Amino acid sequence: MNGRIYAALVCVSTCLPSYASTTNCENNEQQPCETNLITVTANRFEMDIAKYAGSVGVMEASELKQDANLIKALTDIPGFDSSNDLGRQIGSQYTIRGFGSFSDNRVIVRRDGVPLSSNLFSNHISTFRSDSDLLKRVEVVKGTSSILYGSGAIGGIVLMESKNADDFLKAGEQFGATLGQRFESNNMSSTRFSVAGDLDALPVDFVLYGKTSTSGDIALADGGVPGTTDIHNDENIDTLYFKGGWDIDAEKRLEFSVYDFDEKLDAVWQNLFHSNLDEYYVGHLEQQDWQLRYLQTSLEHQLIHLSAGVYYSDASYDRHSADMVNDPRWVTYRNEEKRWGANIQNVSLFDTGRVGHELLIGFEYAHREEDAIYQNAHGISDFGSMPNEYNDYGLYVLNTMTINDWQLTLGGRYDDFDREVKRHAQGSYSDSNFSPRAALAYEPVQGLTLLAGYAQSFRAPTPHETSSEGPLNPHYYYLPNYDLKAEKGEEYELGFSYESDGLITADDRLFFKAIYFDGKIKDMISLKRLPGLGTPPSSNEYAQYQNVDNATRQGVEIMANYWIGDWQIDASFETLDVEDEVTGLDVDQAFADKVMGRVSYIHQPWQLQLGVQVNHWFAPDQDFATTISGGQTYTYVDQSFTQVNVAGSWDFTASGSTWLAQNAMLYFGVNNLFDQQYINAGGVNESSRVGQATNYYLDLEVQF
Repeated sequence: MNGRIYAALVCVSTCLPSYASTTNCENNEQQPCETNLITVTANRFEMDIAKYAGSVGVMEASELKQDANLIKALTDIPGFDSSNDLGRQIGSQYTIRGFGSFSDNRVIVRRDGVPLSSNLFSNHISTFRSDSDLLKRVEVVKGTSSILYGSGAIGGIVLMESKNADDFLKAGEQFGATLGQRFESNNMSSTRFSVAGDLDALPVDFVLYGKTSTSGDIALADGGVPGTTDIHNDENIDTLYFKGGWDIDAEKRLEFSVYDFDEKLDAVWQNLFHSNLDEYYVGHLEQQDWQLRYLQTSLEHQLIHLSAGVYYSDASYDRHSADMVNDPRWVTYRNEEKRWGANIQNVSLFDTGRVGHELLIGFEYAHREEDAIYQNAHGISDFGSMPNEYNDYGLYVLNTMTINDWQLTLGGRYDDFDREVKRHAQGSYSDSNFSPRAALAYEPVQGLTLLAGYAQSFRAPTPHETSSEGPLNPHYYYLPNYDLKAEKGEEYELGFSYESDGLITADDRLFFKAIYFDGKIKDMISLKRLPGLGTPPSSNEYAQYQNVDNATRQGVEIMANYWIGDWQIDASFETLDVEDEVTGLDVDQAFADKVMGRVSYIHQPWQLQLGVQVNHWFAPDQDFATTISGGQTYTYVDQSFTQVNVAGSWDFTASGSTWLAQNAMLYFGVNNLFDQQYINAGGVNESSRVGQATNYYLDLEVQF
């Protein structure tokens, strides 16, 4: 890009860098990155991960190749868990520190700054609607912190960054194209292309990217369970993306992008909840995003690093009976969501005496509208229909001060939010919240950094929670509750990081980071059944959303990387307990402690890389041994699981003599090498959600 202007990322590596750690960001040549270049953007500006007082994981484009399903790929990050689903792209379940798919709006998801709802209006979808081949990096900030992103950061934050033109071009080239193909043995294939330019004659750059993928029936691990060996699946996903940039001058830049995601599928009625595999509906999921950004930095001083943008997003999910003609119970249900917003922020770098400052000031406005249309043979119904809107305003300030070996971060965010259900005269709700954050990093000796942090977060009640009224589904007759309070979280994080070069030999390096977190979530909102009110005129019983729970959350997340010569060893450990403060019982989904180990070897002359990864989930500590559903007794997961993955890459440009070899990159691997089942700790031993069978994949990309 012509003098990339705002906060250009240096070599960004993951908390478990694996394959990405060998990529040099300047020229894409394979050589080790220095550990002191590992940065994160959890503070909205670059920061050494070793000095960030919290737990954050970053995955680069090369690491995302391990799984076509983005949510599954992110499970390598400690604190991020999934696999309580049937293996489809749509309906993928996830949690971050205990909250996610089943926790409405308790995780913030953004792609290129545009906020997304992983569940849309219907709360039964769970997909990030993102193409992992298009993403440059994904950052997961775990735990409580609303200071920079507002309502919803109870579990954590997922930030996705799409590629730019220079990510599709060879070093020194002004114009180029790529063609990529992926094959998976478990019934998936995709084709992608791109055309990109970064022209010297004109101060402009652009990329046009497209991809189509098809997924069929999914084979289950170890033959599945009795009566279920595979899962019917028919998903077709098309992605289109355009991004253009204009360097107005050496200090100013304008960017415009359009993103289109289109998925057609056969699916069950509720992808997150229903396992009735014999009933299928035709679904259509769409997402379109438009964004305009202005970037400015000063060449004379460091006081101006400005970013301002506006966006518009339109998403919908239609599903209807497969046989609309002969099925007397036919139904069609459309959920839709529209968002638009604006944001502006500036980072100023300056000194006051011996103290260096990185001062961030920003403002955000976000508008969101939701609605639904439900229709069957009896006509249009109010079932599930809650036309509503959100209006959120946020102002934040964050100052990171550095003096000698100390680094202190202080800041806060003020949010004002309004919720309204349009069809109810009393369907409005408004409130405000202040969320502080404080963090301290101290390096007493070179390489060792002691870390401590405190943060607060909140989740404003949704319009559905405050204003649901009437028989919106067959189970409950809802009563509105305009006195709901926002959920509030606070969390302490303590830990340390250690970096060392030449620890044992002259050419080895070590990075280690451990974080202990302890927090509380107050006034959690849950749907409470009210059988004491009698029988409603329709539905089975009365119910109302109420502030009913306080939860405590404790855990440890550890990550380590060791490089020696052409070898790299990665490891992580994660443990989590989320409990009801009064009863001491687990809240939401149960969680199994997990340990991961990975060994990678790089053959430098051929640029051939191969790694073996072992994931082990310990037997979970369940509160109850069994549960009864439909008159049948089921046993909660009480066993451990182990899976082995193999992944590698071969950069032919380093050793090839033919034209194809000089312009090709191959990724390959095997997920679940020994075909072992894995059942999420929130499930039961009899579940059909045992994960995918052994899956071989090849991914070839050729540059022109």
